Amino acid sequence: MTIVAAALALTLAPALASGPSDRPAVHAPEADMPPRHWFDAEAEPAPEAHAARGMVACANAWAAQAGVDILRAGGNAVDAAIAAQLVLNVVEPQSSGLGGGAFMMIWEPGPEPGVVFLDGREEAPSAMTSDVFLTEKGEPIKFWPTRITGGRAVGVPGTPALLFRALKDHGSGKLSFAALAAAAIKLADEGFPVSERLAGSIRSNADRLVRFEPSKAIFLHADGSPLRTGERLRNPDLAATLRLLGEQGAKAYYQGPVAEDIVATVQGCPVAPGSMTLEDLARYRAVRRAPVHGQYRGYDIWGVGPPSSGGTAVLEILQILEGWDLSALQAGSAEEIHLLAEASRLTFADRERHLGDADFVDTSLSQLTSADFAARRRRRIDASRATPSPVPAEIDTEGTDTTHLSVVDSQRRMVAFTTTIEQGWGSASVVRGRGFLLNNELTDFSFLPVR
Repeated sequence: MTIVAAALALTLAPALASGPSDRPAVHAPEADMPPRHWFDAEAEPAPEAHAARGMVACANAWAAQAGVDILRAGGNAVDAAIAAQLVLNVVEPQSSGLGGGAFMMIWEPGPEPGVVFLDGREEAPSAMTSDVFLTEKGEPIKFWPTRITGGRAVGVPGTPALLFRALKDHGSGKLSFAALAAAAIKLADEGFPVSERLAGSIRSNADRLVRFEPSKAIFLHADGSPLRTGERLRNPDLAATLRLLGEQGAKAYYQGPVAEDIVATVQGCPVAPGSMTLEDLARYRAVRRAPVHGQYRGYDIWGVGPPSSGGTAVLEILQILEGWDLSALQAGSAEEIHLLAEASRLTFADRERHLGDADFVDTSLSQLTSADFAARRRRRIDASRATPSPVPAEIDTEGTDTTHLSVVDSQRRMVAFTTTIEQGWGSASVVRGRGFLLNNELTDFSFLPVR
């Protein structure tokens, strides 16, 4: 039976790099990179890539090339995913990095193949209160830019813990973290030309970044104006942090000098200081959890489970849609879009009602992912008429927050890896002397206390 490994993914990256094969490789050699290290996949689709021994797909060609180089050096898909993510921290700092969180799914081949789900989601500091995002009058603090900016919004980062756990438990054993970080360190030390996309993102967030001196020093000019397309961005502080982690491991981040700098940045933040402590960081662990699983038309679907909602939602939507022959409908037709919208509408109502952190709430997961439940939801859909939304509709556009990468190696081990600092640029606050942005993940909590 075919296996599909699905992670919570907002972006499937356009930049492809492929390993050795019998066909010509489609890759991104260094000579081609400036200014071709990023392009808009909708405006200019990437060429089809083929490889017999491995492939990396991610949001930036430098990151994709770093992953492929690791595969060529004898690393496996997990090693390559880590190397690619570390480069993304350098060249796409607005989307992910050491100050954020992540989910990783691994398809492990072999005599007893299986799917592994590693949870590196950020956690709330122990001193966080339910009214943290309310004014003194009990009213919600404005989301943009107030609620997301500064130390108050920062959750305990999980990405570094996940990287080290994935490397220890599922890496090839041939390459150290220092070796996997080498490409990222080189780019951070020597710098790289700012892409049009990154320049636009810096420009749209300059009013937030300028409020924090460490952020301003990396992404803005001395006069506060944003870096422009083609200008070189260097981040030697991040390079030094990666070297330290390569020498001392995760302990340096969660119990050592990096932890001290994170806490100082959060608690001493000039904008909305937060409550994170050294104990919060020392207590953090990336954990292995059970993935969600179901079937759709003969395919096994595996997805990230709680605290993510993506895998569960995708599975419920697919199982609801199984009641119609979508292949008989014209792609993009009103009939097809109507069924997709109705299945998504019902699923997101269930998502809002039931899903959360499984460590603290009953998520009703077995019910939400069952075929019987999907059949009951399906009966509520009128193929010719829209139903009222069970939850309030929020109109939004696709953002550039978060990033996703996918890797397959010569053993057919597969990795689906989603990493984030939540909103684009996270809290906008860079840890002084460390070169990475902190997340604003706490704004994912309900801003109104549940009474």
